[in-house]
Amino acid sequence: MIGYKIKETAVAAKKSKNYTLYFGLVLIMILGFTTVLLPKETFLSLVKEDGPFENAGALLFLTTSIMFFVLFFAQNKFYKPEDRAYFSSFSRRIFFLLLGLLFFVLLGEEISWGQRILGFETPDAIEERNIQDEFNFHNLDVFHLRGEDKVRKTGIAAMFTAKKIFVYVFISYLFLLPLAVKFIDPIKNLANRLYLPVPKIELGILFILNIILFKAFKPFSDGTTGMLRGLAEVEEFNFALILLLLPLIWLGMPSKKLSF
Repeated sequence: MIGYKIKETAVAAKKSKNYTLYFGLVLIMILGFTTVLLPKETFLSLVKEDGPFENAGALLFLTTSIMFFVLFFAQNKFYKPEDRAYFSSFSRRIFFLLLGLLFFVLLGEEISWGQRILGFETPDAIEERNIQDEFNFHNLDVFHLRGEDKVRKTGIAAMFTAKKIFVYVFISYLFLLPLAVKFIDPIKNLANRLYLPVPKIELGILFILNIILFKAFKPFSDGTTGMLRGLAEVEEFNFALILLLLPLIWLGMPSKKLSF
């Protein structure tokens, strides 16, 4: 009986730490969006290309990518013994490798694959189709809200921009998948057979909340393209911050852990 109470208290303490972490993250997200209330010149300097928000977001994607590669290559880095046993071979950890590669691609796209750092020219074939004339793929006209002659797309074409595909993928993974695993046995069984790392649904809720906050702060911009793009840059930074927590579900925190 005493052992049960101790265990129950430990679980409650763990949940309390979790929610403190999530609450702190929400505060950071809100503070990020409130930068739109700063003088216009100050805000635009924060959200410009290679500015503080973009560089911080790129660094977060890099960190997330590295942590997933660590989980793939080093079984002993899993925080929980049961996870070390469950993901006991490279074949069982293949999704961690894929996630590491995904975040490396997100990093590359965020910094245009180092184009501005290395100073190389955009190949003609890409420059002709790239809205910003940069060496990246998410700004190709096929993935952009504005296509040929910068005309705004409508209908189905407007539903498959790079940003919306990003949102679809991560809402499906962070929110719909854990929800389905919890309530739909065939999906749970399939996830187990594939050794699919299932995230905590709280991350999916935070991901959706970030989208809601973006829409809530939208009226505070002056409606110009620069201000709206800047607000979207803050939203992207918040996405990167939320996704940083994803590998920590399995990796855990160093010393005095805030485990999930």
